[in-house]
Amino acid sequence: MFSLFAGRLKLRFDLISRQWIADVIVGPKKEHSESLELGTQDLQVAKDSAFAFYKQFKAMHATSSVTCWDCQQYKPRQRLCDLGVPECRQTGGKFAQCCDLYLPIKD
Repeated sequence: MFSLFAGRLKLRFDLISRQWIADVIVGPKKEHSESLELGTQDLQVAKDSAFAFYKQFKAMHATSSVTCWDCQQYKPRQRLCDLGVPECRQTGGKFAQCCDLYLPIKD
């Protein structure tokens, strides 16, 4: 398994279907995550397809405001700030606008 963009994109190889699968998570709601069967055994082809899907999916669900979900320190699977900033959870991720430790994810 490969984790990219601070855990927002994960590539994993499914042994049963013998193909790469991309798991994308770009926000807190259920509709902000998706899994996609890439239909290939070639890692480079899978990586290119996953990058394209990630960028398209992220653009489709983009918001105009900055949230903790857009920060490198935020762990999307655990829904916690890696640095332990409690305001992250208390404000629903809107604390990122005034956080001095905010580092945007570079896509």
